[in-house]
Order: sequence, then structure tokens, then C-alpha cells
Amino acid sequence: MNDRIHDLLVREADGLDIPAPPTSAILGAYKTARRRRRIATGLGAVAAATVLGFVANFAAGAVMSDSASDQFAGTGGARGEEVAYAQIAGYLDTEGRFHEIDVPAAGPTGVSSLSYSSEGVVATHENEDAFAAYSLVAPDGSVGEAAIDPVTDGAGSASAPDEPYLVVVRLIQGKVTVVVHDLAADREVARVAVADSAYPGEKYHQFQVSYAAGRAYVRELGGDTGTNGPWYVVDWRSGEVRQAPELADAISVEGGRAVLAPGGDETAPREIVDLASGESVLDIPRQSAPVEVRLAPDGRHALVMTWLDGGTEVEMHELATGERHRLPELSSPAWSEGSDIAFQIDRDGTLVACDLSGQCDRTKIDLPNASSIAVELPGTMGYEF
Repeated sequence: MNDRIHDLLVREADGLDIPAPPTSAILGAYKTARRRRRIATGLGAVAAATVLGFVANFAAGAVMSDSASDQFAGTGGARGEEVAYAQIAGYLDTEGRFHEIDVPAAGPTGVSSLSYSSEGVVATHENEDAFAAYSLVAPDGSVGEAAIDPVTDGAGSASAPDEPYLVVVRLIQGKVTVVVHDLAADREVARVAVADSAYPGEKYHQFQVSYAAGRAYVRELGGDTGTNGPWYVVDWRSGEVRQAPELADAISVEGGRAVLAPGGDETAPREIVDLASGESVLDIPRQSAPVEVRLAPDGRHALVMTWLDGGTEVEMHELATGERHRLPELSSPAWSEGSDIAFQIDRDGTLVACDLSGQCDRTKIDLPNASSIAVELPGTMGYEF
């Protein structure tokens, strides 16, 4: 990577200050992380790449390392083992600079996902009143919670890097409903009823959501049922809603592109199609190991990850030209704000950033108790080292 980005990464990393939260945060943080993992498992491996935003708005990276020690039992470790819990959440801007963000409204459970908008980075989190709440991190670093009605029974959300809107999908009076919030004005600008819930008996409703060019792409997820509802395309300005049979095989939608997986299993062949033209822009043949595709927020590039027994193989694809680069230094990357850098934070606190040419740079970030880092990146649903 060029010297400019290297210097910026070093300067930003040196300035990081990561406080340790109180010990009382431990159980709340663990319960939230465990619930997120349960949600991902319930969706099945095929859908896991596009949840939480349900995370995903797979646009940015939220990196969490849990820090303040306490004794615990039944949390995946041995009884009496000490575990550290603290959180760092951050993203790479268009200049390749890493920004740590702090969202006070998130409380001890922290940030669950990040996405990009023209007004700044949107952080999804819980608060005292809601299962899902949303805060805007402005370019100057200021943070304010968006004036969105509290969500107490599950929601999905999405934003687009070139628009000022946050699209929240939730259940209102039994109907899957798209609520559009203008982040610049901090007010609701549209509400569109999409369809009756396909899973009215579920306590927490889960949705897969993407947003691009004035259209929301929405489906309801079946959780423990092992099924998912149909995709809908919603034009929130006109109020037009249509079911999208052409997306029946879609496991994710991002930046005006969709990832199709006919057959639906985790090793099935993948195809990336352009939603405007319907044309195929990348074919990935069936693999002998599970495959995950993460589209860039602007839809111009894709990361293809093959989960091999000996580790993860990552390739970056330029969808217009077919050019591709192997990225051996990455294993579970997120996209930068400009959709032109793939990055992750390794277990030793090293920020690894790779540009579109495949050139990578490594910068050490001072993280507490790095041996117990837990990382949350778009599409990973949280994993622990």
C-alpha cells in the first residue's frame, strides 16, 4: 500500500485510547454476544452472510474486544477462568484512516454493527429502552442518537454510502414495515407497509435489509423455523412494493448487486448479478468448502472467502473487469468507507488493510488483553479467538 495510507494508519493507531469498562458489564455483554451467535445459527449458514443488518449492512467494521476481568461460569470457558471484556468499535475512512468510535447510548453491550451513509457512520446498538437503537457518528466525530421509535421485538436496518437515509425494517401491527429516517434532518420521512409477517409467532423478528438508489430490498427471516420469507423491493418515495421472485436464490444484496446461491447450501455455486440489468457479473463454481461473499457497500467489488480446514482463503474481485487478487493476510475482512480497502484487526491487535491492487499494510493497535479479543465485523456475527 502506498506510503500515504501507511503513514495515516500509523498516526491514527498511535492515538487510540481504549478504556476498560466496569466489571458489571460482563454478563450483559456476553448475553448480547451469545444472542447474536444464536441468531446467526438459526438462520443457517447460507443466510448468515447478510444478517445483523441486520449486520450487515456489511459496510463497515465494528471490532470488539471484551476488557475488565471477572470470574465466570458457563460462558464457553472453564469455571473460575478470568475473561477480559472491553470494546473497541471503528472504521476506515476514505483516506484509509482508522477511527475509533464511542457511542455512549450503547451502554455496556456496545455496538452491534456499523454502516455508511452520506451523513456519517450509523451505529446499531441496544439501549435501556430498545432491542435496536441507532446513533449517527458524524465526520467530525460527534455522536447523536437518532430520533427513531424504540424497537423492542427485533429489526433490520441499512443505509447507502451516498445517501442520507437510514432504512429500518420492523414489525408494526403484524406487518413488515419499512421506516425511512432522514439522518440529516433527524426525522422520519416515509413509512411503507410491505406484507403481513410470515412468522407471526416469533418473539423477536429478524430481517435482512439492503438499500441502494432509493430502493429497499427486504425479507423476513424465519429464525428457528429454518426458512425465510420472500424478498420484496420497496420504492419508499412512490410507496410501490413488489415481490421479487428473481431474488429467490439471493443470500445477500448490497450496493445494487445480489449474491445468488442456487441450491442454498454453503458450498453451492455463487453468482453475483447486477440488479438494474439482471446481468451476471461474477460466477463462483461449487466449492468443496463453505464459501462466503461480501459485497462492497458500493457494489463495485467483492470479497470471496473460502473456509478451508487450514484457514480462510480470501480473494478480492473487481466486478467490472474481472481482475482479482489473493489476500493471504486477511481472514475475515470488512470494507472501508470508500469501498476501496478491505481491513480487519488480528487477535494481537494488528490492523491489516489491503487496497484494491492487493497490497497490504500492517499497523499495530494497542488493545488490552489481546489474547481474548472478540471481533464483530460485518457478516461474521461475532466470533471469538
